[in-house]
Amino acid sequence: MARRNLKLLLLGTGESGKSTFIRQMRIIHEHGYETIAERMEYVSKIHQNLLTTILTIDHAMQLLNITYEDPENVNDLKKSLSSTYNYNYVETWRQWLDNTKIRNCSENNNDDNNAAHRLQSLRSYQLIIQMIQNRLPSDLYDLFYRFWIDTGVRRCVQKRNEYDLLDSSTYYMERLNEILNDSYVPSVQDILHVRIPTNGINEYNFEIDSVNFMLVDVGGQRTERRKWIHCFESVTTIIYIVALSEFDQIFWEPNVVTDFAWRTHHRYMNDTDWQKPVNKLAESKALFKTIITSRWFRDTSIVLFLNKYDLFEEKILHGQNRLEDFFPDYNDEDNNVEMAADFILRMFFEQDPEQFRRHVVYTHFTCATDTGNIKIVFQAVKDTIMEQLLSKEIQIF
Repeated sequence: MARRNLKLLLLGTGESGKSTFIRQMRIIHEHGYETIAERMEYVSKIHQNLLTTILTIDHAMQLLNITYEDPENVNDLKKSLSSTYNYNYVETWRQWLDNTKIRNCSENNNDDNNAAHRLQSLRSYQLIIQMIQNRLPSDLYDLFYRFWIDTGVRRCVQKRNEYDLLDSSTYYMERLNEILNDSYVPSVQDILHVRIPTNGINEYNFEIDSVNFMLVDVGGQRTERRKWIHCFESVTTIIYIVALSEFDQIFWEPNVVTDFAWRTHHRYMNDTDWQKPVNKLAESKALFKTIITSRWFRDTSIVLFLNKYDLFEEKILHGQNRLEDFFPDYNDEDNNVEMAADFILRMFFEQDPEQFRRHVVYTHFTCATDTGNIKIVFQAVKDTIMEQLLSKEIQIF
């Protein structure tokens, strides 16, 4: 009997958890990241996430008019970064803060020179992140720690939905002592939490019971979606991943793209530099509708992962923002997590009921960083796919 080859296309908006899901497949089916050498490859990426967190918060502090409890902490950190990377980081920030036109540019949004200056500053911060090819020096620990415990920083983190802080920021910052140690070797959980933007098309193959699965992961940002059509042929199943926790978050995708600039956009940027703000969950919902109504996938089964359930639960139970503040049709005074999750699921299905009746859509609530959860869920997905193929008597070569 010919070996079956099944193509699973992973789709979803940026940072929904697609790449984390693929890492879980490596762990579950190939004993991935068991060697120290494999895990050490992620040190620089984790350190990049740390520095992205620091720079994003620092920039957001200025834009949200939040003051530091001790400004000397951040000044010392900037001086150290300038010395470490031989880059005039402090002067860049001084120009940003001291330039009256930039400080007051919300009153004069048509000044092209201001816009160019702002974009150049944002690119400058990104350069520092790109300089990290190995690991951050361990002597930065004290500076990073003092920055993180600052009460102003804590207030800024609580307002994270007003800019765009990495989901993994708190996870890594709470482990500074370990991560900035010279002998640091990333754990599997550290690797699962790292944010590495997907550029282009990535394929991952693994075998289960003589069936070859090919997972295809493509970038979820709008600028990457034009490449999706190249992956549409011979797709067995679409796995669409949505981040539940994004119900209170907005994003501004820039026309001039840098990851750091994208995360720190605020009203000070001109309309010519940025697209209009969009609720992240609403964006994911609209994209899902586009996929399910596409002629390419009329006969393709679809699996919907409602991901980041752990972060979603934390927000519903303890967050400052309520689901109904962003989706007024929802009404629950008891902060019931299951009810809130079911409401979001219904939103996805109710946007085009006729199309959903034509498709078989399988749904799962997931936490992509939880290996046990993903192992159970993917087993169910695999069984469903195989049952469908058998019932249709489809032989895939």
